[in-house]
Amino acid sequence: MPSKQIYFDYNATAPVLPELITRYKNYLSIYGNPSSFHALGRQARTAIDEARETIASHIGAHRSQVLFCASGSEANTQVIHTVVMKQILEHKPQHIIYSAIEHPCILNAVKWAEKMGVPVTEIGTNTLGQINLRDIEAAIRPDTTLITIMWANNEIGTIQPVQEVAEIAKNHGIHFHCDGVQALGKLAIDLNRIRIDSLTLSGHKIGAPKGISALFIRDETWLRPMIWGGSQERQLRAGTESTPAILAFADAVALAESERETMIKRLTDYKHRLIDWLPSVNGRLNGDPNGLATTVNIRFPEISGESIVRNLDLMGIAASTGSACATGSIEPSHVINALNLPESDRRTPFRISMGRGTQADDILTLQTALETILTRLRNRR
Repeated sequence: MPSKQIYFDYNATAPVLPELITRYKNYLSIYGNPSSFHALGRQARTAIDEARETIASHIGAHRSQVLFCASGSEANTQVIHTVVMKQILEHKPQHIIYSAIEHPCILNAVKWAEKMGVPVTEIGTNTLGQINLRDIEAAIRPDTTLITIMWANNEIGTIQPVQEVAEIAKNHGIHFHCDGVQALGKLAIDLNRIRIDSLTLSGHKIGAPKGISALFIRDETWLRPMIWGGSQERQLRAGTESTPAILAFADAVALAESERETMIKRLTDYKHRLIDWLPSVNGRLNGDPNGLATTVNIRFPEISGESIVRNLDLMGIAASTGSACATGSIEPSHVINALNLPESDRRTPFRISMGRGTQADDILTLQTALETILTRLRNRR
């Protein structure tokens, strides 16, 4: 393995922030069960309440609206689970609208909902991965109870008009859920201004340890528990809270927000350097060039994205063919399929995703490595 590794897979997971490693070790000393009444339990409960307040303050929410979970997938699934349970237990017709490029946890939960008898409607995208608001309006039915649209796509970085979707949902009295996992730390999130009803956030995408996430829920009476047990998280998510992970998550949110504007300005420059360079090596961008500054999804016609990623890995550069959740799949990504690319281009994309640790020299190294790899692979054809 090369001595120096360059990391371009931040959308899959970010390295734990160096500032958090020592803090996390210290947080392990707060070992009381937050549900216990003794002093150690109260210490843990106070620390969690303060962390909840920190996260809420950075997204325009009240701390009572922040529910801690173990992953973004869990939080997203709980929202779909609520719709299904309402149909089963309350005998109320339900209907879900979702986009074709949602994260697999949403797509698989929607498939389960459909098997359980809930009608669903998929909204397609244009070639940049953008939904059309008119398609949302046209899909709404009298029994529509949930619209779920991700804020920013993990594979191609396209940003959706969530404020406008929220307004449509509000006008029709429909719950609007948004997967905001890729938005946190990259886009301004102000839930006082954008009337999203529920929003998923994940810690490890911004440098917190894995195993901690949050679900913002504007009105908790809408939500049903998916995990049963004790009365933790206001009886909406049973299981003893992981105090160290929650505290580290709050620290990561505060750090990400304090650095967000500076980091995004720098990464936007790097992204456009790559985009401007692509024509010189016959490369093409997938998705919206004005999407997330962190994300560049590239295809080189007739050259497998998997081959490129494998060769980059041998050169000490970590990249991805797309969603980490789909690694090992031999089928083209559902996101790439939704863009209606020519069939010959659907197995060629790979993703460069950047973050806090990405430097200008890393971009130059990547370009040099890709030029070498492309020459080698093209000469083999």
